[in-house]
Amino acid sequence: MELSQFDPLLCQTAITDESYYDFLVDYGGDLTRILNQYNPTCVQIINEHYVVLHGKATEFSNIPLAYSPRCFSPLTMSSNDISATDSSATDLSATDLSATDLSAIEESGILPLFTQPFLQLRGNGVLVAIIDSGIDYTHPAFVYEDNTSKLISIWDQTISGAPPQGFYFGTEYTTEQINTALTSESPFLVVPTVDESGHGTFLAGVAAGRFMPESNFSGTAPNAELVIVKLKPAKNYLRDLLVVKPETTIYQDNDIMLGIKFALQKAAQLGRPLVICLSLGTNLGGHDGRTIFEEYLDIISSNHKTCVVTAMGNETTLARHTSLRFNQANQVSNVNIRIGSNEIGFLLTIWGESPDIFTVGIITPSGESVQQVPARLGQSDLISFILEPTTILIEYHIFENRTGGPLIIMRFNKPSEGIWTIRLARVSGVNQTIHMWLPCCNWITTNTYFMEPNADTTFWSSKA
Repeated sequence: MELSQFDPLLCQTAITDESYYDFLVDYGGDLTRILNQYNPTCVQIINEHYVVLHGKATEFSNIPLAYSPRCFSPLTMSSNDISATDSSATDLSATDLSATDLSAIEESGILPLFTQPFLQLRGNGVLVAIIDSGIDYTHPAFVYEDNTSKLISIWDQTISGAPPQGFYFGTEYTTEQINTALTSESPFLVVPTVDESGHGTFLAGVAAGRFMPESNFSGTAPNAELVIVKLKPAKNYLRDLLVVKPETTIYQDNDIMLGIKFALQKAAQLGRPLVICLSLGTNLGGHDGRTIFEEYLDIISSNHKTCVVTAMGNETTLARHTSLRFNQANQVSNVNIRIGSNEIGFLLTIWGESPDIFTVGIITPSGESVQQVPARLGQSDLISFILEPTTILIEYHIFENRTGGPLIIMRFNKPSEGIWTIRLARVSGVNQTIHMWLPCCNWITTNTYFMEPNADTTFWSSKA
């Protein structure tokens, strides 16, 4: 199927409008089946395996939580890494890149590669793609001495106007347009894309900021050029489903994958090797490399000219993961969660392995008890309490779509402060490990955590 079969204006509306839902699927090359099954308003093709479907909320509202797009947040950095910026400002030149001065480059062991006469590995001819919050393209780290940019392109998914070729939404700004903006007294009137948080700017500086001896600064690949994707925020219906606070930045995995596709196209057009930098995190998914997003990274990483670099390690001490196996003499295990004050809600995901089946019961901080909720294929139950303002939506997937194993999603709304006990009971199977995950990043406060956490699997690596 060609993109021309869909109305570009209607597609732009479906992709950006809050009254449309999104759905990321593995279509197996059979788009006719997908169109007949879902009747989407618009389709975005990622590659020969995956497509994004967009349809009216009234038509897509029955999609289970487990099959909605996964959401990611920027991984946090030290407050010294990015100086505070006003989200309404157009001058973000205060972004602090000093955390990666030459002393940091030397300590990392990179400096000898710069200076070794037979190597001089400084990123010459390489493209680095930053898929994040955008960039302050006026920052000196990205502007050469002749006042031209080291950026090849910026795709701002948040600004409607002139999408990149083959895409329906956002606006692409070319090197020529950026260079014109740099010669203007008001560059952001010419190229209005900005980085409100500074996160993407910091990453770009670390990865490929140019060598500035007068400032004692260099990126790790100072001669590489940059492709920037500014991700659009996740839609509000996903924010509501995930019970994420309004001020929390989250992005959809389908938009990230489209950003990667854009970068791959730029690298192919220029015949350049590509490094894709992702500093985004989530605790959604089975953490086993079998979600669509991870499989997509595996596919593109099989190309010898493409390298994917992902950040990890931020969650180890936050007690947001635990695991267990049932004792054969005791087929019930209790997991205690300390929930802090002022949590608006969160998702608790419980992942098992086939052919195991287990159920959950609940004990609230006030001692109110809910007996084991039966595991029923494709069913959900809304639990309310007499002594608590909390509601919990429990969604069972006895055979989760990607892994084939059991998945239970517990969606807490207005959880009371205190100790909650989740009672897991084994129904059948061979007693394999069960993993439980609280949300990552700043989706919840640090006062909400497992009381008996397991930090051993808080990061993992797929084949990429």
